[in-house]
Amino acid sequence: MDSLISIIVPIYNAEKYLSECIESILCQTYKNIQLILINDGSTDNSLDICNYYKAIDNRILVIDKPNEGVSATRNLGIKLAEGEYIGFVDSDDYIEENMYEVLLNQIENDKSQVCVMISYTINSFEKYKSIYKNKMLSGNEALKYLLQLRFPSSVCVCLYSKDVIKNCRSNEEIHFFEDFELNYKILSRVKRVSISNQRLYNYRVNEGSINRREINDKRITCLKIYEIIIKNLEKKNRELFKYTLHSRAHFLISVIASLSKSKDADDKYYNIVHKNAKEMLWDVMFSRFVPIKYKAAILMCSVNPYLLCKILYLIRYKKQT
Repeated sequence: MDSLISIIVPIYNAEKYLSECIESILCQTYKNIQLILINDGSTDNSLDICNYYKAIDNRILVIDKPNEGVSATRNLGIKLAEGEYIGFVDSDDYIEENMYEVLLNQIENDKSQVCVMISYTINSFEKYKSIYKNKMLSGNEALKYLLQLRFPSSVCVCLYSKDVIKNCRSNEEIHFFEDFELNYKILSRVKRVSISNQRLYNYRVNEGSINRREINDKRITCLKIYEIIIKNLEKKNRELFKYTLHSRAHFLISVIASLSKSKDADDKYYNIVHKNAKEMLWDVMFSRFVPIKYKAAILMCSVNPYLLCKILYLIRYKKQT
């Protein structure tokens, strides 16, 4: 194994954990790496930390640019990547020292184009494990499972051949579930996917991230993903249409959950979820791939989103007391 791996790290105000992240990459047992650190307009000391490591390791490329968001930052990283393989790490996470050696070895042994880990660690103690064991999937099978949310959507638990990712770019208008959208595009180009059950990626859940906040304009951008997927499937793979309803429903439920946490939310957000619920209602209700609890929530949202959010708020309050 002597292939170059480019590892892209988008960075925004990550000074608290950035050194640990960078060191976990530099200490990889697989040494032939290009580490691309892209400072996305940080206002803390993140850029100084990047430049410190650049001065002591010539495998590092540091880019400083105005804030544009993680999708635009990853797109720039893909453009700059020189490696035959490309991976991503978030700046507040860290990885085990043998992660890229394990993933690359499996890709080369399987003659696949992507290797994905289906087990990973969250906040040092919560351990997620999917239903798969070590095996291969076709690109079509991986897409089917992704659309049903049974396949990791995060790009950080994958290693990609540059051949399948070099012409893929994140939609820069999507700021929530952006990993899902990019992974969908990549898997649409893939023939063989390797599955690894080794737990080598460590997530930190940041309470201040978009995933944990109240409703905002960035949060609702995930509702655009369904239309992107449908347009692609109409051209390439209509047989997967039936699987899209689960993820479509999940995106809406995620927005509703965020809305239910929000105090004095603008009426426009209630109007948006109401409109989306009515549009998908009958397709969702008659789909065998959508969970019953999603169907119930979407039905109620199609009638009265204010009441649904109030009920969800009271349920959450009761659990906390």
